[in-house]
Amino acid sequence: MDLAQKKELLAIIGTITHSEESLASKINNATKNIPILSLSSPAAANTQLPSSPLPQLIQFGDDIKAHMQCLVGIVRRFKWQRVTTIYELNSGFSYDPSALLDLSDSLRHVGSEIDNHLALPSLSSLSSQSELKSRIENELSQQKNKKNNMVFLIVHSSLELAIMLFEKAKQMGMMEKGYVWVIPNEVAGLLDSFNSSVISSMQGVIGFKKQLMETSESYRNFKFKFRRSFALEYPEEEYTKCFCTSSL
Repeated sequence: MDLAQKKELLAIIGTITHSEESLASKINNATKNIPILSLSSPAAANTQLPSSPLPQLIQFGDDIKAHMQCLVGIVRRFKWQRVTTIYELNSGFSYDPSALLDLSDSLRHVGSEIDNHLALPSLSSLSSQSELKSRIENELSQQKNKKNNMVFLIVHSSLELAIMLFEKAKQMGMMEKGYVWVIPNEVAGLLDSFNSSVISSMQGVIGFKKQLMETSESYRNFKFKFRRSFALEYPEEEYTKCFCTSSL
């Protein structure tokens, strides 16, 4: 509020929570001309706009519930009857139980059900990578010993957790025939940035990613200029298309 009153505040950018939105609405007079860009998913933030909506609030985060429907579509296509969901604790998804309930209801409508929830901690909540890898190995060992459900849906995960998860799954022989791994947009959308060792540990994985429609001339011009600028600044980076195929 102090920055806004002194006219030194140009914009508010971040993972805006519901309580922060409510606070912003209370001081709307001070911030009414300041754009607020929220990077949180509407579902993850449990977003219920205040009674006095903020016209300057722009939500950039993807809608997790829409991603859940994509997962359901894949499950319906292959007619998997039981699945295990995997998500990262301390992430936006873990704070929104309604998303899991919606996913469970949607799966029941296509003849499937969630057999088990596998919640993994984020790296930031632990003291080291080795601790996280040990936790992943313990959880995967329990799932492997059950042998009654080999379909794993990663519904929400950071990039670092996904990489460790698949590296450990490959070491444990859980990327072979008979196992199914489905990744969401937030992981699939970053495949182009993975190195070859990471890609090799993910062979057989299926998933979905958001596709931007290049329908406008302004977008095509921006894309061309960005790639040219990026190539000049980082000539050592190579742009390659990566495709994951199912081994089913």
